[in-house]
Amino acid sequence: MLGFTFAGAGLSVLAPLTFSAGIALLTAVFYAGYLAGPPQTGLVIGHTQLSQAFTLPLALAALSVSVMLL
Repeated sequence: MLGFTFAGAGLSVLAPLTFSAGIALLTAVFYAGYLAGPPQTGLVIGHTQLSQAFTLPLALAALSVSVMLL
């Protein structure tokens, strides 16, 4: 019983570190998308029609969901 107590106390540090690393990663990805999305949409609008340019965020969202499910 004492061994399980020490193992639990030693591993209990990993959960908060894992959660904070995951939150930091998600924040970085969302911030990068926030900064990169509008210029990419503007670039596509400059070369194509407006209706085609608005499919770019939809395609990127579908791509991110498919990567998440892998």
